[in-house]
Formats: sequence, structure tokens, C-alpha cells
Amino acid sequence: MKNSYLVFLLITTFSFSQKKEINNFLFKGKNIEYTQLDYSKYSVAHLFITIYNDTAENATLEENAINCLSAKKNLYHTFFYFLKIPTGITDETEKTELYAGFLNHLSKEQDTQKHNLFLNFDADYTTNHTMADNIKRVITAVNSNTICDYLTIK
Repeated sequence: MKNSYLVFLLITTFSFSQKKEINNFLFKGKNIEYTQLDYSKYSVAHLFITIYNDTAENATLEENAINCLSAKKNLYHTFFYFLKIPTGITDETEKTELYAGFLNHLSKEQDTQKHNLFLNFDADYTTNHTMADNIKRVITAVNSNTICDYLTIK
């Protein structure tokens, strides 16, 4: 009986857990890596995009986000994206171009116009974020300690 319960528990855990993928896109001739967490079990309605600088304050941002999401129940219809801005990109204009390039890349992977966008940026990222009509929320003070507060719809 215990073996049956254990098998059921393992199957359930893997069936309903997040799927993590490391992907990349081309930006100015460089491959830029990002993480995708797939909670779209039935379909996609929401895209949470977190873009942050590679700083000590953000060192565990993605890890903390994954741990928070793992503890939540009923996370369906959602993709979470985490893009760490490469250390060589410091100019606000170039960060804006990176953001636009990333949204363009995602629009080829997902029909971003059909989904609600929830954008999270760290305090060092202050450029214009209004490049899409379907943005539902923009947060500009995300860090490793606060990321959990901004991964759900409130």
C-alpha cells in the first residue's frame, strides 16, 4: 500500500509541477539566456516577465521566485519569464532595446497580444515599458526579497 501511495505521489508531483526551460534569443549578435517556467497546463492567459540587472541584491531573485511558485496552488494558464540583463548592458537605451527585442522574440513563441502581461523590473531599470497594449501591471522595484509579492494577480 505504501508503494502505491508513493508512486501516486510522484506521478502527481511531476504532472502538476512547473516545467523549467532555459532558452535564449539573439540580441545584437549575442545569445541572451532567459528562464521560462511553464504553468500553462490547460492554456495560456497570463505572461509574467521579470527583467533584472545582475547585482548582489538580485543574486537569488530567480531561485526565490521558483521556490515561491512551487509552494502555490492552482497556478494554471501562466508562463513566467526571467531575463537577467547581461553585465555589459548598462545604458538605458540599450536596456530598452533589449526589452523590445525580448518582447519581439516572445511574440514569435507566444501570441503575446492575446495574453495579459505583468511586468516586473528591478529598481535599476527605469526605461519606458509601454510597448504593448495588453500590459496589466508594471512593478519597478523587484529584488530577491520582494519577487514573491509580484508573481500573482492581485
